[in-house]
Amino acid sequence: MKLVDDKGRLFGKLNLLDILGILLLVSLLFLSFLKITDNSIASITSAEENVKVELTLSIVMDKGYFDVLKVGDRITEDKRALTGEVTNIEFRDVYATSTDIDGKAVDSIDPTKQEAIVTIETELLKRGALYKLGKQEARQGLMLFLESDLYKYSTKIVDFKVK
Repeated sequence: MKLVDDKGRLFGKLNLLDILGILLLVSLLFLSFLKITDNSIASITSAEENVKVELTLSIVMDKGYFDVLKVGDRITEDKRALTGEVTNIEFRDVYATSTDIDGKAVDSIDPTKQEAIVTIETELLKRGALYKLGKQEARQGLMLFLESDLYKYSTKIVDFKVK
């Protein structure tokens, strides 16, 4: 008995085109399922819990844009209050690389830029291995929007501590 006969049937019983159609249908259903569940099977199989974390964020902007940023600011997401607040702010100079008259690379302070290292304490939703602040995923190295009633900064998470 041949594996595929002259009519294109597997073991003389199943048509190969039917099998391919069934596999295509199953894969489309699986991809639809992933789309509905935020591309994460862990979001369905894992329990959700709120976890207190301390995030350290880096913000680089033009000088003067940090005048509204204060310790104690409440953090929001899409204008709804979250359980987070700014606990510490440290300002640093931003260095830029340029060349001197001899063509050598020189690091110098950029007089127009400033970096703020902001520490916030908040509760994140933990679902499996994912941590989320509202709709945003939170992990070291990712961009995160820091938003309150007065500002919305694009930041980078430089440290992430679960308490």
